[in-house]
Amino acid sequence: MTILDLQQVTKRFGTHQVLQAIDLQIQTPKILALVAPNGSGKSTLLNIITNLLKPDSGSVKVFDHSNTDAAIFKQMTYLQDNRVLFNDLSGAAHVRLVQDVYGLPQSEVDQLLARLDMTAYIHKKVAAYSLGMKQHLLFLLAILPKPKLLLLDEPLNGLDPVAVRTVQQILQELYQQGTTILFSSHNLAQIDQLTDQVIFLHGGQLVAASTLRQDKQHYDLVFTDVHPVQQYLAAQDLAASLKQPHKLSVDLSASQHQQLVTWTKANGIEILDEEHTTETTDELYFHVFGEDAHETL
Repeated sequence: MTILDLQQVTKRFGTHQVLQAIDLQIQTPKILALVAPNGSGKSTLLNIITNLLKPDSGSVKVFDHSNTDAAIFKQMTYLQDNRVLFNDLSGAAHVRLVQDVYGLPQSEVDQLLARLDMTAYIHKKVAAYSLGMKQHLLFLLAILPKPKLLLLDEPLNGLDPVAVRTVQQILQELYQQGTTILFSSHNLAQIDQLTDQVIFLHGGQLVAASTLRQDKQHYDLVFTDVHPVQQYLAAQDLAASLKQPHKLSVDLSASQHQQLVTWTKANGIEILDEEHTTETTDELYFHVFGEDAHETL
């Protein structure tokens, strides 16, 4: 059974093409981050998946059922922004609505309330909530039914560091129990703490970070004789920077790294030390969107 299947999903607002023939298939449980500048279409895509917004063309299936089938919400929940909350109702009233629909025992509710540190304000009206309180309530409502597919739109927005850690721990636990999590975010440092499976939404299309990471890695290399290596790399149009008298930093693909190792051996140069790192999501973000990435809508 396919967890999520998007086929050629396209959406335009006026003359602006937000989504362009997007394909996405999720076959096994995973935590997947959807990353783009604000206004690029992240929320639009999530709203289409949940049938809150109709695509101009294409199809969406959830657990092999059309997303127009309300039965999918027995296995899928969606955390939207706090505009969906009712200011005149208490947090407890929101919880009871979900609890009654899904038949959830009070013991499970109480356990999560305590873990999210919500017991002190859960009976207050939402109108009195801070941004962080509202975010906690939205998260609680989304995870209470223990969904098999959990969609989250900026779940860490407005949370303090302690709350962020708690939410991350709960998401990891849900994943270990077989839940697939698709969340949008532009908080790049926090994404790396939660998952290394990232897709960028760029120009209306999805770009998997894994395809970019496979291209090049950053190497710090120490050589017995650095100057011939500098000349070799320059001849290959590879930009290297001298960090210490015998240490170079350079970005290399797997094949370029192997060619460098072969060349140094052939020329009697020894590599005394080597460290390499994969680009962080932050670095990849600016690689995709540029240094001037900003809201587009």
